[in-house]
Amino acid sequence: MAKEKKFLLSFDDEDPVEVGLVRLVKDLSPEQFFFKLNNDNIFKFKRSEDLKIEFFGKEYSFLQMEIPENTFHVHFRMIANKSFERLEKTPNSLFEHANEIVFLFENQQDVDYLLISENASEDFSVILLPENLVFPIQKIFIEPNEFIYQYIQNNE
Repeated sequence: MAKEKKFLLSFDDEDPVEVGLVRLVKDLSPEQFFFKLNNDNIFKFKRSEDLKIEFFGKEYSFLQMEIPENTFHVHFRMIANKSFERLEKTPNSLFEHANEIVFLFENQQDVDYLLISENASEDFSVILLPENLVFPIQKIFIEPNEFIYQYIQNNE
């Protein structure tokens, strides 16, 4: 994916943003989870550009899936809480298999995905979750002074 696409929330800089925390009941790959999620819903999540964040001089990627705009008048994004790193093997790399993981919510590593709506009035309950695979979505508010809020808000 050549061009990095950023997600800009349509809220004022003073308003907290409601985010749904998605926790899986069992360990599923993203492919398995989104396949089951898409089978249960009319609208389909599709892969979009990964969310890229720099921590201490190193760039981390977070899987990002979205329901394309103008699809049934809903627009949701799911961002993986856990980063992944595309490793390039080089002959001089001593630890070429080391893979450092970063969490968007470090204090909630049991969260698998963040569910975000571009429209504050959209309710997460319109998404049918796969039965027996997902715990109920926990709604939280991200305050303007939190890192993830600022990152998403400041990148167009």
